[in-house]
Amino acid sequence: MKYLDLVEIYEKLEGTSKRLEKTYHVSRLIAKTNSNELPKIMLLLEGKVFPQWDDRKLGVASRLVLKAINVATGISAVKVEQEWKRVGDLGKVTEKLIARKKQATLFSTSLTVAKVFNNLQKLATLEGQGTVDRKVQLIAELLTSAKPNEAKYITRTVLEDLRVGVGEGSVRDAILWAVFPLFKFIFFKCAKCDAVMPKIDKCLECGTKLEVKTPSALCKKEILIKELGDLDKLKMEKNAYLVFEDEGKAREAYNYMVSLLERAYSVKN
Repeated sequence: MKYLDLVEIYEKLEGTSKRLEKTYHVSRLIAKTNSNELPKIMLLLEGKVFPQWDDRKLGVASRLVLKAINVATGISAVKVEQEWKRVGDLGKVTEKLIARKKQATLFSTSLTVAKVFNNLQKLATLEGQGTVDRKVQLIAELLTSAKPNEAKYITRTVLEDLRVGVGEGSVRDAILWAVFPLFKFIFFKCAKCDAVMPKIDKCLECGTKLEVKTPSALCKKEILIKELGDLDKLKMEKNAYLVFEDEGKAREAYNYMVSLLERAYSVKN
């Protein structure tokens, strides 16, 4: 996957404070990501490159990032720091400075998620003489190849300050939305573009106001759920639609599925 695809999700997440909208964007990313890249994507969504159980740390201070920006842009670390003090976000400063360089050089390349992830993980493995310089080079290599908006999030990830507002709860729910069958009374279809949304004001794909008073069928295959025990017998059918007698039972079933996922999520961590 191109890193730019992940950055586009970061921008959508940063552009809203609403949890349902954030969860939707994360779920769409999960749904379209291949299984080989999912472990990297799931960590990067939270601004991490190591899972909770891994004691390794990036160990990169702001001063080191300033040097990397200097190497990548040719702008002195002193000037970068002055701009940082004025703006208050080193990620935005990097975005601005990289944009200025790209306009001057017309240089362009394409970063992948794997390249960004691997470079950042290497930061935690370096030891011995020359470690600082090698860390600077790893970060500068990414920034030199990055588009301005990519550079912003690379910098924030290095500093472990992603600022997109995605926590474990949103990630957990997004997994449920992306992988499990859909729930009547929980999800609704946009009348204009057919995108499936949670109960929000407007479609996040086309902007049309959502009509959620009468849920319509979301999939061809409907499965009637009468009791919570029926959920344990379900096969993992992503393109199925779970039907309930009323919204109360739908909410009860949804919360039950969330609790199962929460348990698995905690065990994995």
